[in-house]
Amino acid sequence: MGRLLAMVCIVCQYIGALLMLSTTGSCQFPTLGFVVDRYKKIKSFVSEPFWSIRVMHKRDDINVNFSWDRSSLFDRMAVMIMYERCLAAKVANVVSVVKKPTSKW
Repeated sequence: MGRLLAMVCIVCQYIGALLMLSTTGSCQFPTLGFVVDRYKKIKSFVSEPFWSIRVMHKRDDINVNFSWDRSSLFDRMAVMIMYERCLAAKVANVVSVVKKPTSKW
């Protein structure tokens, strides 16, 4: 009986210590709400198919990639129309040039 009582006391002390560590402050409840909302959004996410057009120009063994602000389009027909217009056009206008460093160091 003595051993059982000792084991019960140890378990009770352990549970008491856990309860002391898991106190909640005034800012923890809203934070928990943000975490739960984010979790629900991630779980309910449904991916959609998307399309993009990549334009590249090669001259003198140098490849130049052209990009635009909208990297993904969700309307396949609109992408096909733009693609066909790109194939039909022999000349393109460069609207702006952005130089980026080649190294982050």
